[in-house]
Amino acid sequence: MALFATAYAAPAAAQRAVELHVGGGYTIVDVQKASGQSGEVRAEEQGMYQVYGRFFFMPVGRAMLGAEAGYRYLYYYEVPYAPFGYLSRDIAPTHVAGLLKLPLAGGLAVEGGAGLFFYEEGSSLGIFGAAGYDVPIIRQVSLPIRVRMDLLIEDPAAIPVGATVGAAFRF
Repeated sequence: MALFATAYAAPAAAQRAVELHVGGGYTIVDVQKASGQSGEVRAEEQGMYQVYGRFFFMPVGRAMLGAEAGYRYLYYYEVPYAPFGYLSRDIAPTHVAGLLKLPLAGGLAVEGGAGLFFYEEGSSLGIFGAAGYDVPIIRQVSLPIRVRMDLLIEDPAAIPVGATVGAAFRF
């Protein structure tokens, strides 16, 4: 039983941290429905890339409460548009979110949060979860590696899935 408690009890975290993440992945979405077209949708691309920053500012038990802001390129498509041929659409929202990070033993961590995603035509709610490992560099600096999945609550729902690597500074 003591081994179980040791494996899942992380040491106390620093009071504050700043992180910057970059990464990529794939967006699961019904592009046809998202386009609003009943006909042809061409040149769709669902590759996703993202960049976001975080500030963890308050401990909540063993976890850290924080805020996140960033940019995510989700997908692209073209639809027929007279008289010019085709109209291109890049779906690339910015976002702000609140999040909770729970450090686990051995540098592992799980995270979850919710926020708003801002598009050219409006905004939508989103929730996310992530898991990963913080590679220690020196006492206050690490490289967080994450696998993350978001659910953007819109019609149709978009689900970006990807991985990020970052830099973290604890103080």
